[in-house]
This record gives sequence, structure tokens and C-alpha cells, in this order.
Amino acid sequence: MKYIWILLAFFLLLSGCSSSANTNAILEVQTYTLEEVSLHNSSESCYTAIDGKVYDLTTWIAIHPGGDAAILSLCGIDGSEKFNEKHGNSGSAKYELSLFYIGELAP
Repeated sequence: MKYIWILLAFFLLLSGCSSSANTNAILEVQTYTLEEVSLHNSSESCYTAIDGKVYDLTTWIAIHPGGDAAILSLCGIDGSEKFNEKHGNSGSAKYELSLFYIGELAP
């Protein structure tokens, strides 16, 4: 009888560990046109597209190690060429950029 109670407690514990959330849910990714990105071309709202992804760099302007002018020059445009010329081989720059990802650039 003792073993039955132990098994019952074990199975109850395991059943509490399962998640009822849908683990197959797909998050919807926001898509932006280059025209939409171009509307965010200032220090108050700075979006840029780099390699098909869109980033909101507004908060990065003031803290960018290379100065605000470098980021301001990317606001509202496809900044792929500028970014890749400066940071193309930098894993840390690409990681930092990923923190500002907001969506995909529409084809």
C-alpha cells in the first residue's frame, strides 16, 4: 500500500510539471516596407533596415560607442551597406543590433 501512495504522489507531481500552453504557437512577425521605415528618420524615432531586417535604433543613438552621428545616418534608410562596411565581421556588433530587432523588411 505504501508503494501505491508513493507512485500516486510521483504521478501527481509529474502531471503538475506538464504545460498546457500551446508550444507549437507561431509568433507573428511584423513586416515593414521601406516607405514605412523612411518615416522614422529622426532622433525621436529611428528605424533602419539591415540585411532584410528592421531595427528601432532610437534608444541606441545616445549610447552608441561610435557616437550618435553614425546611428543618425542610418535612420529611415536601408543601412545595410553602411553597417556592413563598418561592422560586417563583428559578432558583437551584430549581437547588439539584434537587441533592437522589430521585424522584417517587406520584399
